[in-house]
Amino acid sequence: MKITLEKYKILKSSILFYILLSICFFYVVNNLWNFRRYEYEVGNISFDNISYLKYIFVSIIIIFNLFIINFLKIKDFLYAILSLILILFVIPSGIVFSITSKVDLRIFFSHNLLFYGVLIMSYIVIKIPFRELSVQKSFSLLLVIIIIGLIPYLRFLPYIDLQNLLLKNIYETRAVFSSVSDPYYGYTYGWFNRFIIPSLLVFAIYLKNRKIVILSFVLLVYLYLLGAHKSVLYGTIFVIIFYKLSYLKIIKYIFKTLIVIVIVTMVFSLIFDNNLIAIFTVRRALFIPSLLDLAYFNFFDNNHLYWSEGVLKGITEYKYDKAHTYIISEEFFGQETMASNNGIISDGFMNAGMIGVLINVLIVSVYFSILNRLNISSKFFGLFVFLFISLISSALTTILLTHGALVLLMLALLFLKNTEEKFI
Repeated sequence: MKITLEKYKILKSSILFYILLSICFFYVVNNLWNFRRYEYEVGNISFDNISYLKYIFVSIIIIFNLFIINFLKIKDFLYAILSLILILFVIPSGIVFSITSKVDLRIFFSHNLLFYGVLIMSYIVIKIPFRELSVQKSFSLLLVIIIIGLIPYLRFLPYIDLQNLLLKNIYETRAVFSSVSDPYYGYTYGWFNRFIIPSLLVFAIYLKNRKIVILSFVLLVYLYLLGAHKSVLYGTIFVIIFYKLSYLKIIKYIFKTLIVIVIVTMVFSLIFDNNLIAIFTVRRALFIPSLLDLAYFNFFDNNHLYWSEGVLKGITEYKYDKAHTYIISEEFFGQETMASNNGIISDGFMNAGMIGVLINVLIVSVYFSILNRLNISSKFFGLFVFLFISLISSALTTILLTHGALVLLMLALLFLKNTEEKFI
């Protein structure tokens, strides 16, 4: 097994990122409010007790994982997906486990299970026969789907508040659309703004169709005004940022960017006593999901819901009088009105313990195995980066249905297949 020069550089950057992030957590992040409040509410946990034995154990596993993906001969798409799993799941989880007292080892194990599940499943051929369309036909059909699919949204025109473009009246608009929305809006809103319109944008940029590029942006602004959700623009932002980069360059720049963010975070927090950057970057994106995993594994250990709040609602009994997200916030952070959403690992554990984790890992692994066989151009990888935001912060059924992961899979099968060869 040989490693290319580009992967060797990525490997060095990834190890440096892991070391710096460990230092940042120990000296900066663990002192922020969420972690201290968790300590206060639980009472028998500390985020200051670094165990060097556990840290060495975790470091060996993480560095081994990094070597695995850099030395194995795998597709660049899978390489990028596994890198994101390490960045968002395995590395933060390992750091929290080694620097925090009384952390359930099953959490770190579950994140590694996700990593190896996706890797191993990629060697199993899962083919779904779909007719392959030309670039022009894919572009035209996507445009038709969007035009027809957005017609029902015209009824919301009277509720638009242009002040939202200036980031004003945001919560008022959200309250209005919460009262006037219907099931079609509830499901398809995320489908269109997260994946369908950004996919059309990629085709339009590739085909140099300026009118459709402009139309795509106009439609996204219109969708933003139908609820004032800033996340409407995230998928498009990621697509534009990564459009000209290969999979390996995307991961290389992600690691380099994260290294800069971690260094700047430590400089501002430790030298200037300003935690603003830490709060909105390292804490929120990387360690809040790990902290919530601690809370979910703690609360739902031998106390599983068995999907009584979701797909088995009415079949299995739900034990509580409020949603689980509010229960966790009240129990571990003393906040009755805050919702603490969980990612796919804690979602699986909450519903059925380690069996639930295994089920979620299997579903996600099959999902990425199918995508890995489709030879999707890296120009679309921004869509999958956005998907990972849901994977670390939402339940799996929500991700697949409301957040549009199944729609993304259909888009990939119908329109994105073999674009790696076509978009040359």
